[in-house]
Amino acid sequence: ARSNFFEELPSSKVSLVECRSKDAGLDVENSLMASPPRHPFWRLAIESCFAASGRHRWDDDRGGTGPRMLSALLKSMGSNASMIHVLPCIDFQRGIQADSGSRNCGHIADA
Repeated sequence: ARSNFFEELPSSKVSLVECRSKDAGLDVENSLMASPPRHPFWRLAIESCFAASGRHRWDDDRGGTGPRMLSALLKSMGSNASMIHVLPCIDFQRGIQADSGSRNCGHIADA
């Protein structure tokens, strides 16, 4: 079990967890999201959700609200991506079953 990891979160950046799944287009996930209050990234994320027309699905990279949208937004930010700190999945999102994520991020039973 993790102990308090507050000190591992940069005080001026958004922290997102590296995606366990190595599916194309998925770099970060929304299992843990942290930032200083009123960080400008969140306005960009909200605007991204509502900028796309049509249906808004969690798995849509342009109008969604999940890992695909966060990953697409991160890729589109160019030099502004430096405002994001990606937390390593091996420390923050290990697997609970044998899957492709376990190869990259370890298993919860690993020491």
